[in-house]
Amino acid sequence: MRTSNQLAPNSFFLVLIGLYFSQGLPSGILAKALPPLMRDFGVSLSLISALKLLALPWFLKFLWAPFIDQRSSRRRWVFGIQCSVIPLLLVLALLPLESLMNQQLWIFLSLLLLINTLSATQDIATDGLAASSLHDNQLGLANTIQVAAYKMGLILGGSVLLILIDDIGWQLSLFLFSGLLALALLPLAAQKSIGSRPATSAYFSTQSTTKVAALRSIKGFFQQNSFGWWLCILLTCKLSDALGSSMLNPMLIDKNFSLTEIGYLNSVVSAIGLAGAGIGGILFIRWHSKTLLLSVSFLQSLAILLFTLIASNGHISLLSIYAIAGFEQLVDGISTVIIFAFMMKQCRQNFEGTDYTLQNSVHIIGMGIASIASGVIAEHLGYNTLFISAFMLGIASLYFIWRWPMANRPVNT
Repeated sequence: MRTSNQLAPNSFFLVLIGLYFSQGLPSGILAKALPPLMRDFGVSLSLISALKLLALPWFLKFLWAPFIDQRSSRRRWVFGIQCSVIPLLLVLALLPLESLMNQQLWIFLSLLLLINTLSATQDIATDGLAASSLHDNQLGLANTIQVAAYKMGLILGGSVLLILIDDIGWQLSLFLFSGLLALALLPLAAQKSIGSRPATSAYFSTQSTTKVAALRSIKGFFQQNSFGWWLCILLTCKLSDALGSSMLNPMLIDKNFSLTEIGYLNSVVSAIGLAGAGIGGILFIRWHSKTLLLSVSFLQSLAILLFTLIASNGHISLLSIYAIAGFEQLVDGISTVIIFAFMMKQCRQNFEGTDYTLQNSVHIIGMGIASIASGVIAEHLGYNTLFISAFMLGIASLYFIWRWPMANRPVNT
């Protein structure tokens, strides 16, 4: 347990805003902008859902997380990686969008895979930095900041990009985003002492090799008591959302929505998601209980079931679509903050980067599998079947939360 003298200063939260925003912006391009863009160019739903394979580095980042934890400066990792992502975005800007969607598609996907690899590695250092610097009483606020800043990046990289493509074009849009990523690093540049201490304790110095230390670090995490139920929760708690929400934008393209219309819709509902992140932080501070996690998980599944009203109704009003999508994003913001805060509570001291990354990888693996399956189900069985299946899967996942013997922050093992 962290002591009260380890409270992070207020300026540290500004650093977190910049770092998590930087991760959200390129993720928004992949997760929010690319699916409707590709569908608009006639790409199949199965191939669109297979884009989740580009997030493979996020699934596997736990493999190199212990090595990041052993390095002397997480701050250096963040700076170096971010300075590599920016020129990659500039390279994408120099390639015409029409070519990227056709003959240069594999070049496009390869660059996105590289960006994802760098972002996943940066996430290890950022999460370790946050988990090691925060007191338990700050986890609600910190994870609200994490989700809100990340969603702000998603809004710009996804929703706003779709609008800007029609207004100023693909090239200028990515030039603008590259500049924003550079600006987001300024708070960290002003805090030179952050992350400069050794990332781990003397534990690692007693190990014969770096590989042995890394393996023992990972093994120690999985050997903690009652972690079997918690890992099941991480795998399943967001499956309903991942399975259902992945196909909302492609479905709207099939209903003859324009990219600009989808961009405006996503901007509005994502802003509602930001409010949800704030609510989630407040709820976690006041009631960080299993009942809270059960409640928001049920609401997340219900929100996806409401997508059937859009899929089956050819004359549903635009206001109703905004309301349904907004409700889903509201609950998504709440549930994401709560699950992330619980993840930080499970981190051992001096192994925060490794432990949080391991949990996040398990969490992302479950969501990734569901997202890949979503396009196949939608293409072969229809959107209604997809959303009903997602709801049922979400209800089934509540069992693991109910059985979980929630415990305090673990000690080193």
